[in-house]
Amino acid sequence: MKILNLTGSELTPEQELGGAVALSEECQRNRIGDLVAFEEPPSRAVLLWRAAEIVRLLREWKYIPVVAAALIGGPPYFTPYLAAALRRQGLTPLHAFRPVREGQKAAFVEAPSQYDVSFSRH
Repeated sequence: MKILNLTGSELTPEQELGGAVALSEECQRNRIGDLVAFEEPPSRAVLLWRAAEIVRLLREWKYIPVVAAALIGGPPYFTPYLAAALRRQGLTPLHAFRPVREGQKAAFVEAPSQYDVSFSRH
């Protein structure tokens, strides 16, 4: 299974062995990085639009349907929206698991299918 890294962070060797591939530098620089960065608290409409725009760009750049999953990160108030948008396209959203103890292996953890987004007041 190919896993597309949308976090903006470098992949670890273990993640690469697990099937993760980097988003091209041009794609990351062009738009994705801007879409997951917020300068002020976003409204729900902005969160929904940015998540949908990321998915649209992934289709435009032909990552969909080549990858089966996406490694996501970013602000915790945004990841539920991005995860939902990716699921609607048939992609499994994943979070990176970084071990806290030496000797443990890094892995991927599937994002919850249901997030509590009741905190959003916009």
